[in-house]
Amino acid sequence: MRRYLLDTSCVAALPNNRAGAVALMSPWLSREEAATSIVVYGEVIEYFRGAPNFAAHRAGLRHLLRGVYPYLLTYSI
Repeated sequence: MRRYLLDTSCVAALPNNRAGAVALMSPWLSREEAATSIVVYGEVIEYFRGAPNFAAHRAGLRHLLRGVYPYLLTYSI
């Protein structure tokens, strides 16, 4: 199976509904071809932490990542 590795900027753009990011990555998400690392999750959480609607962003991120394969922390990650 092909997997597209999503980096921090990509993952942060999706909960913000940025049109270009959504159009590009929605097919990968619907086919469960997207992957990211647990490090990216931490970076995006820190990015959203300063937002006044942090709880909503965190909930949206968790919902989004249900269909994204998680690469756990390793030396190569």
